[in-house]
Amino acid sequence: AAIRELLVNAVIHRAYGPEEPEPIRVRLHPDRLTVTSTPGPVPALEPRHFLPHSPCVPVPARNPRLAEFLRDRRLAEGHYAGLGLVFRTMKENGSPPPEFTFDEERTYFTAILPAHPDYLPIGAAHEAARRSSQRSARNRTIAPMRTLPKSEAMHWPRDRNQ
Repeated sequence: AAIRELLVNAVIHRAYGPEEPEPIRVRLHPDRLTVTSTPGPVPALEPRHFLPHSPCVPVPARNPRLAEFLRDRRLAEGHYAGLGLVFRTMKENGSPPPEFTFDEERTYFTAILPAHPDYLPIGAAHEAARRSSQRSARNRTIAPMRTLPKSEAMHWPRDRNQ
């Protein structure tokens, strides 16, 4: 539910004009999931508004029709309910609380869902396997090249007159 809410919020609060060409970025790391969208929150919102139990600040919706469309399909929560759902879901799951960051210029907004502590060893094992697989694939590609016979064509003389 927390992941869905963050993705829906990123879609609702993203700017879609030509001045904001950046896509929503979702990254899965061994220890966290991040969702980044542009631009950052509207000026009325401050970092303290993204803490647990913070007061909801009424702000104008960036994409009101899109928000209404997603709420009608029960993909989005009601006004100002999304962050509470994310905090509550993470707590009920036993996961660390979410984190929210944005720069002073409000050029981006990133939501971070830390992995559940029980997942961390599994995530680390998956990451190690992925890296090992990449090294193995790289070695399968490079190793045959090392055994190729050397050709004189590969050694150009410095002076063409030689």
